[in-house]
Amino acid sequence: MRIVLYGDLPAKKNRIKAVRGRGGHYDKETAATIENLILQARAAWGSHAPVRDPALRIKMWIANNRKDRDGILTTLLDVLVQARVLHDDAVLLCNGIITLLPATLCKKQDERAEIDITW
Repeated sequence: MRIVLYGDLPAKKNRIKAVRGRGGHYDKETAATIENLILQARAAWGSHAPVRDPALRIKMWIANNRKDRDGILTTLLDVLVQARVLHDDAVLLCNGIITLLPATLCKKQDERAEIDITW
């Protein structure tokens, strides 16, 4: 099954704001972007149950080639967990093959990730 997520692909770890005594949080723009990706993933996944140990093939189109690739991957995995596509992204439940294809540069309005999931 293919899930296509349109919009900015943030590297969450680079956008967290530390708050003394409360861990951290994301600014409103980053939080809204991530929520949008979650809603897209949830809609594309439909009523399927969350999966364990899937094979993931991920292709990204990004406007800025200085973005942190592994940070975007972390964001995408977290989005898939929040959308209930994956049970969890811990090794115990997500130990399939993850293929991260080379990113392609594009215009800002064309940013997206295509995630092929097999289980």
